[in-house]
Amino acid sequence: MSEGWIERLLESLDAGRAMEHVRWLTENTPRRISGTGGDDLACRYLADQMKSFGIDVEVLDFLAYNSLPGEAALKVVAPIEIEVPCTACAHIASTPPGGITAELVYVGPGGEDEYRGLDVRGTVVLAEVSYAPATPEKARIAAEKEAAGLILMNWGDSSCDAVSMRGLKAVWGNPTPESWSRMPQIPAVSISRNSGEGLVSLCRAGSVRVWLRAECGRCWTALRQPLGVIKGTKWADEFVLVSGHFDAWEPGVTCNATGNGVILEIARVLAAMGAHLKRSIYIAFWNGHEIAEAAGSTWFVDRFWDRVRNACVAYFNIDSPGLKGASQYQVCASPELARFAARLAEEVLDEQVYLRGLSKTGDQSFFGIGVPSITGRYAFDNGYLKATNGATLGWWNHTSADTLDKVDQTALARELKVNAAWIAAAAGRAILPYDPVALVDELIHRLESYAAADPGMGLAEVVAAARQLRSDAVTLSQAESAVRDHEDKCALVNRGLMLLSRCLTSVMRTGVPAWEQDTYGSSALANAIPLLGSFDSFLSARCEGDRHLLETALLRARNRISDSVYYASLLLRGVLRELGQ
Repeated sequence: MSEGWIERLLESLDAGRAMEHVRWLTENTPRRISGTGGDDLACRYLADQMKSFGIDVEVLDFLAYNSLPGEAALKVVAPIEIEVPCTACAHIASTPPGGITAELVYVGPGGEDEYRGLDVRGTVVLAEVSYAPATPEKARIAAEKEAAGLILMNWGDSSCDAVSMRGLKAVWGNPTPESWSRMPQIPAVSISRNSGEGLVSLCRAGSVRVWLRAECGRCWTALRQPLGVIKGTKWADEFVLVSGHFDAWEPGVTCNATGNGVILEIARVLAAMGAHLKRSIYIAFWNGHEIAEAAGSTWFVDRFWDRVRNACVAYFNIDSPGLKGASQYQVCASPELARFAARLAEEVLDEQVYLRGLSKTGDQSFFGIGVPSITGRYAFDNGYLKATNGATLGWWNHTSADTLDKVDQTALARELKVNAAWIAAAAGRAILPYDPVALVDELIHRLESYAAADPGMGLAEVVAAARQLRSDAVTLSQAESAVRDHEDKCALVNRGLMLLSRCLTSVMRTGVPAWEQDTYGSSALANAIPLLGSFDSFLSARCEGDRHLLETALLRARNRISDSVYYASLLLRGVLRELGQ
């Protein structure tokens, strides 16, 4: 590591201090669900801690469309009669007071493919908790298929009796008049893995009928979240955004008290070494994450759009570090930051890290505006995931079993150092650690898969324009080493890097306009380019009318991508002219 001050910063980190914060939050605010009071106490604690480090702190007030689940009950009424322990999910439609009785249909992961050939209208569907798709998307699909109710069986092994708590709002952040109808209007409960496997066995043996009752309320709630700012010394208007959610299901130790503790300890040390920071650091603790689906981070980008667009150079989200039993360090990053993130993590940890693409989960609310992002933590190996049916965050996630004994303090200490190194380097280096060529290469790679089967929409021309853009990206990348000692030229290079990211990220990572948010776990995001998500349906459409409708939509999506490449080229060439390249 070339920066000696970052090495000293890492040596100053104290994982014991981070764990003190974890214990305080666990013991004093065990229930931090948004709008219940515990979140306010946690907000004050986080703000007070940052103030004690000498950090300027503002508490942001906002409204979120929130929900609190009520009572729930579930029974099998045929072919046998048994009661099944359950809990109501948040953001669901309540059943009538007397409940509903219906046939039970098992739909596996609960994605679109599992419903092919099934008529589930009026039935209660049983789906497994997973990220394929995420649970809010399972609820949206089930409601779209006109199911009368939804049961979600938790991950874990066959003996696991932990019942998870879930929010099923689907709409990312606060709803709009246009997105209001996309919130699933369906009753839903959560059950354990053990109970779920029992229901699956019954379904495979024959017809099953269940009785389900679930209560839930929805309302607009006034929430608060703290924002701390450590001012940079050269380009103070530019900032690195560091965040993690602080609202949590009870007791929420690894999701996300451990993340809060890590952020506070990084904030303490960075505040003491602020003279080395060229850019400012914003430290945000998001509220409205669990039930209101990333409401706090989405409100932030909506309310401070201009500031984020113009000046946010990188986004770091710290969620669920220190998972007991996790053994492989996993880096998830935007293409332009991936190489930087992986190399620095390997240097700090002195071990192999596993690089993955970044997906829109958690509080990744910044794809539309085009801010590149990094998140990382120790992850479970394939053996554990197979044994626990894909429990990526531990079988205890979102259950009452998420207690202090689920924390691996050694892993937490190592993750603390990696995150601190990333943040310090992004804020302290003269030139941003972007790889512009990797970003354009990723776009070209994704576009080529469509262009090869293009029936005349002009995608080949977009690929050709992207390849020309790549040449300019190579020139910008080569200019970096020549300008490191010239502050004004460094600023020019950074502008080019940021503008390129702003132009390309949205069209490559979202399926909606830049200022909107995809629904949580949207199936469209599984496509190489979400905007072209209907491409296969267009190619296989048998109905001429459907084909014409899809063609118009795809042409407009193609044009949006083309415009982004075009404007990226214009902006980048302008920067290169100013640099004399």
